[in-house]
Amino acid sequence: MRRSALVAGLLATLFVGDATAAGTARLDIFPDRLRAGEIATIQLRTYWTYANRTPPAIFPNDYPMRVAAFAPDGRRLELRLVRDIRDPHLWRGAFRFPASGRWTVCGANFQPSLYQRCQTTNPTRRLAQVARRKAPVDVWHRLQRPFTTLSTPSNSECPVASSKGDLRGWASPAWGPGPAYPVGLADGPALHYLDPIPRSSEFFGSAWFGNKVLWYIDRDAYRGPVLIRGRQLDGPNLLRFERGRVPPRELRIGASTQETPSYTRVRESGCYAYQIDGRGFSYTIVFRAGPV
Repeated sequence: MRRSALVAGLLATLFVGDATAAGTARLDIFPDRLRAGEIATIQLRTYWTYANRTPPAIFPNDYPMRVAAFAPDGRRLELRLVRDIRDPHLWRGAFRFPASGRWTVCGANFQPSLYQRCQTTNPTRRLAQVARRKAPVDVWHRLQRPFTTLSTPSNSECPVASSKGDLRGWASPAWGPGPAYPVGLADGPALHYLDPIPRSSEFFGSAWFGNKVLWYIDRDAYRGPVLIRGRQLDGPNLLRFERGRVPPRELRIGASTQETPSYTRVRESGCYAYQIDGRGFSYTIVFRAGPV
């Protein structure tokens, strides 16, 4: 009885109408383009929102966090997530999509009924296009590994990366262990952007701020493709890249490319991390982002 009351109370907290006290979450699927029968990793990160702040939320150890996956024919399959022992804000699980087609996936706890189809108001709602079982996959599919960065409470220190030093005599430091280095971040490292976005900017009309970042690949050390993604450590936002009103979630650098001019895009100030994946390596580079 006590546990039922606790769960009911937590669910009520998730749906408080007051914007100064509400619950939200983010759900990610890796890889994000799947084949039927392939094992997918589900990650769900929880957040409380207080006065427009989104520090990571810690739920009770026995909280029954669930994900619902709805097949193209309407069938409902349920997965119970387990808290990550390294990150109390992260819940994870593994799931095989048994059939191809367009699936809808969401955190079932983040809507009024655990057994309804995923509502468009559910902050964790994701659409997954599942290919046939023997569909071919490319190298980018194989590099879409789960995020490894740990959540950071919004009132704590951002664990920023250390600099490797200058490459090829550039004035800006190259951050991280390599072989892929972001060049052009300010000391800190930090990404600075203009807020509000000027009308003359190519970002005008988008909710995503941004600035230039050059990626340099040490081709003496590595000759393969590089996939770059990222997320906010103290909030629910992804990093995005390049141009567009809603910019792409990934930056892909081919095996023959050494220097790639790009844009890094963020929704708000905070602590962020790039995740760099290549053949045989995966690492992160943490930096701050904020307005000039």
